[in-house]
Amino acid sequence: MSTDPLTLTIDMKRIDNFALATIGLISLLFSILQVKFGLQEMDVSPQTDALWMFIFALLVAVWATKEPKQKEFSAPFEFGAFLYFVWPIVLPYYLVKTRGLEGVVLFFGFVALYYIPFISGLLAYVFYT
Repeated sequence: MSTDPLTLTIDMKRIDNFALATIGLISLLFSILQVKFGLQEMDVSPQTDALWMFIFALLVAVWATKEPKQKEFSAPFEFGAFLYFVWPIVLPYYLVKTRGLEGVVLFFGFVALYYIPFISGLLAYVFYT
């Protein structure tokens, strides 16, 4: 990171941390949106849901291709694209291969980040309307 407060730079060696932080932030923002719409008894548009799916899958693919354990995994050249299109299948395999049982826990963390916005909106709708 740069020491100059006027410039924002991202250390490319730690882009995996930036991707994880972005996943968490986007999940939080989408949760707030889902709760807001749930309290108004409205649904989020299909386009917004599609955007959420696109951004989440893209950030998961970026994280998996840039994180340090990637060096221990002999992935094919198309691993990033493959992970983007079928992350619910490829990600657990990758995480278990690189981390063992800890990878299963990490996968459930990613699944929780993916579903928390929907569940929070549903809970807001059911219990507060």
